[in-house]
Amino acid sequence: MANDWIFDALDETWLATERTLQGRSERDFDALTSCPGRSVRDVVNHLTGTELFLAGAPIPEATLPRPSHVKNSLG
Repeated sequence: MANDWIFDALDETWLATERTLQGRSERDFDALTSCPGRSVRDVVNHLTGTELFLAGAPIPEATLPRPSHVKNSLG
């Protein structure tokens, strides 16, 4: 199929992400990133949340106040 390379690239990306995160401590996940207001945990949640959204999973209801860097309900 013409777009098989996309699936291969996604597989490679998720495997590399898994290898990068494997064995990290809770403290590592709480470390801040260069994205304003976002920890490693926030970035991982963003990546997995986006993938779930694109796969058609329902968006959970937010229960906490929206941080200032979040500008819309999807965020």
